[in-house]
Amino acid sequence: MDGGHVIEIESHQNRFNLIIDSIVVKEKPNYSRDYLDGIYEGFERSKELFGEFIKEFYNPD
Repeated sequence: MDGGHVIEIESHQNRFNLIIDSIVVKEKPNYSRDYLDGIYEGFERSKELFGEFIKEFYNPD
């Protein structure tokens, strides 16, 4: 993978992370702390999966 692809991958990953990090889920009476923690864990997993996807997109074997 050349340097240009690395920069593109990082750019896509950073933009995706910014979008995910800007999502705010506010507590509501029917949302437990565990429920909210699960949502934020899912957000982190989404960032990981997107990173894997974008790397594969730019460097298919």
